[in-house]
Amino acid sequence: RHLDRDLRRTAPFSCTTAVRLMTGAVDDISNGTRTGHVAGTLRNACEGDISSGVGTDFSVVKLAELCRGSRTIAYGTAGDALGAPVLFFYPLGGNRRMLVLLHEKALEASLRLICVNRPGKGSTSSAESSDLKYLIATACNDAVAVLDSLDISRASLLFLCAGTPFALAFASQMPSRCAGQLMGVSSWILPGDSDDTKLLYRLGARLPGAFIGGLVGNTISSMNGSLSAFPVSLVVRGVRNSLTKEEQCVFEQQFSDSAEFVAMLQWIHQECGGEAEEIRLLLSDSDSLGLGLDCIQSTITLFHGQRDSTVPIEGAQWLQSRLPSATLCSLEAGTHEGAIFFLHPRLVAGLKQLISHS
Repeated sequence: RHLDRDLRRTAPFSCTTAVRLMTGAVDDISNGTRTGHVAGTLRNACEGDISSGVGTDFSVVKLAELCRGSRTIAYGTAGDALGAPVLFFYPLGGNRRMLVLLHEKALEASLRLICVNRPGKGSTSSAESSDLKYLIATACNDAVAVLDSLDISRASLLFLCAGTPFALAFASQMPSRCAGQLMGVSSWILPGDSDDTKLLYRLGARLPGAFIGGLVGNTISSMNGSLSAFPVSLVVRGVRNSLTKEEQCVFEQQFSDSAEFVAMLQWIHQECGGEAEEIRLLLSDSDSLGLGLDCIQSTITLFHGQRDSTVPIEGAQWLQSRLPSATLCSLEAGTHEGAIFFLHPRLVAGLKQLISHS
């Protein structure tokens, strides 16, 4: 009854909750927060330019579409156009536009970032079946199609939170397309796999898929456009309050202009869709998705915050134990949000390691 009450409570949303949802974190349902993100209604990624008047140059992310048979695949590129290719798998609520957060870091590391919108996201076509294995296979095939169109034979993989099962599926199903190096940040652990995930996530995994889908749809509808309704100071304060003091210092250095930071979030979240199916997938287990964790031979470095309240570090330890060639690097005083925003020097150093394996 408590879970049902918390899942159905869709308003009001605190500023902290809204921002955490926007950055792709899967929030603590027991505290009345929701899984999802604030997004605009635009389906065309080339429309709705809100960059006027702010310092961030959003054009550094090259947005494009690819037609493959009856499918349309939206993707973006950023970083060094001549750099080592890296496929980026975004967190829940994210999309290809999140590359704007990593563009400068990718330039420094000589990396070319490629991000493919998953099925149903933005202008990317939905999967033709609701079967979870089919959904994840479609996402993998879309990524391969984009690599082929860019004449890239192999790429390293970078994944954040909910991008984890998609990246691991790609590594296990498309090993010939992996350059041999994977980097995971705040990795999502499927609740059907490990008891080290939160109890409420495991309880949520037992709910009917139709209920979960309806919940996500109603949440997104209720929050649609709410980002612009918040004063800039409240949005920034909400982000800062989710960080440790160490992370706050780095955040203030990287995002010194509050209005510019909020404008960037607004620009990123103009693309939405596909969250209901992703929630079903994120509440499943590796066997249901056919991930084959034991078969992944690529070198994997997992970065995880010691103070991650979304995915406890014990979950990351479990994932490391299941991956034959994985190393876990714990981020002292690291939170889920702080890692997602790359507020730790070790994460930037980790990016530079990807080039040596590409």
